[in-house]
Amino acid sequence: MTKKIKIMTTDSGLGGLSITAELVERIKREKPFDEAEIIFFNCRPSNESGYDQLGSNEARARVFSRALYAMYEKFKPDVIMIACNTLSAIYEMCEFSKFPPVAVIGIIEDGVEKNFKLLSAKPEIQMIMFGTPTTVSSGAHKNILIGKGIASERLHYQDCLSLPAVISRGAESDEVKNMVESFMRSGATKTKGQTFGISLLCTHFAYSLSVFSESAREFEKFSGDIINPNSAMVDSFLKNYGSGKAAHAKTTVKCCTHTKISSEIRQAMFPILGKISSDTAQAFLNMLDTPDMFSI
Repeated sequence: MTKKIKIMTTDSGLGGLSITAELVERIKREKPFDEAEIIFFNCRPSNESGYDQLGSNEARARVFSRALYAMYEKFKPDVIMIACNTLSAIYEMCEFSKFPPVAVIGIIEDGVEKNFKLLSAKPEIQMIMFGTPTTVSSGAHKNILIGKGIASERLHYQDCLSLPAVISRGAESDEVKNMVESFMRSGATKTKGQTFGISLLCTHFAYSLSVFSESAREFEKFSGDIINPNSAMVDSFLKNYGSGKAAHAKTTVKCCTHTKISSEIRQAMFPILGKISSDTAQAFLNMLDTPDMFSI
């Protein structure tokens, strides 16, 4: 059993906080470490725009690499968990990835594995994979699944432009419901009347899981299968540390952000996080502003 660990979780927004919150509570409950320090960092590049607006994957990789170096230099974590499909999709393009000074874990593998198991068990269904423009343009999930033997015609990406930002203002708002309904119709059209499941390949989307579920159930051909890789990422990380119980476990969490978080978003997110982890929700309210961590 590892005695002490410092875990950095990061996202291009606030979706990764759901993974952070679950990780905090699992560590508190399962006690795999004597002492665990969890630090969440929102590495959105600027107040005006996110990674999807940077224009190319090369530009996104340059900026994210600077963020990764900044995280390592400032916090010296033992591991960095990229709790974001967008950033996981471009990680291998980052300079940081060539000789990483610390272990780095992405979420794409967890999403791929859950999709693969379901599609293998149910060869009759197709999959609508909802993601951000960067995740969709990378084709990472689809390419890996095809390499594992899943037919390409069973896999359909659905770009959900701007949905993460809208979810942050209210996970079950009318605006979110309208957007999800529109994206669901678009995705269902791609299946051409075949039975389908849905896969939520953005960590923000877990906050609106009930909205996606309700929207999908409007379609007769929906199989009832919804894949949410967020919990799978926590599972795959913790299984590396065995099941031993620490005698005197201490778990702390803090949150930092490169960009400003409005009071509207803080008020909307606090109760959502509180349902998962009160410690993480409180850390979110006390989030530290670190605008000079890295540059675009």
